[in-house]
Amino acid sequence: MKKIFATILFTFICAIIITAQTRFIKTKTQFENKETVYQIIHNNYIVGEWWPVTALDFFSRKSSLEFFDSSLEDLLKSSKINALVPDGMTSAVSSGYTIEGQYLIDGVRYNQDQPFPEYGMIILEDYGRSIRFAHRNDYPDNGIETLFRYYQGKESVSILFLPVVKRGDRSLQNNTSVHRALVRRDTYDGEQLGVVVLDEPMSYIDLLSVFQGLDYRSNGGATTTHIYFLDGGATWGEVGRKSKEGKITTFGSRNRSAVTNYLVLY
Repeated sequence: MKKIFATILFTFICAIIITAQTRFIKTKTQFENKETVYQIIHNNYIVGEWWPVTALDFFSRKSSLEFFDSSLEDLLKSSKINALVPDGMTSAVSSGYTIEGQYLIDGVRYNQDQPFPEYGMIILEDYGRSIRFAHRNDYPDNGIETLFRYYQGKESVSILFLPVVKRGDRSLQNNTSVHRALVRRDTYDGEQLGVVVLDEPMSYIDLLSVFQGLDYRSNGGATTTHIYFLDGGATWGEVGRKSKEGKITTFGSRNRSAVTNYLVLY
């Protein structure tokens, strides 16, 4: 009887593990650089898309005001980029919307009167072709000031902050909603970077489950190392991508007056 019960229990547990899997399924959409867009399938349901990243750029109202009067469709049509997504660090203040913390765009330092937030960092070098994930807490106060001063004036470098969902072994297991995310993974083929565009917002816990399912499916050969929060929802949620054939596709909606900054995917 014990053997039968143990067998049933083992089968039940295995069934749970097997169904709690995530797969990337190739779509017919490719970017101009031949990278393929994937559907994210979790527990047999499509939950969103994975947009691969080979290079990143970053711009704001302060650095490129002219872009913010245009639609995403016009921005994608008029430039050689793959996609646009909001960056995750816009906050509402009494008189409008601002970017939290200091940041660097093409060597120019902005919000210098603001503190460095205790968030994740993205350091973009070589015009966004070198992408380094870090954290404010990796640097003492004088260390991060030295970092910004060192890169100030270097046109090939941008630095921005993003809230962390997962970083190494640390993760935030809560019900905060996330709609878009920037993700780094170690795989058989090396580093894998991408933006997750979810069909519907989900909790941090559920998003972590999606990538745990992907890691499990990889049989230990791949690991999700970082998940950084990007803005979403009705206020900041509109994102867009362009296929190699020039077809523009947008997802979500935005309050155009609220969005202050975008990540550019190449």
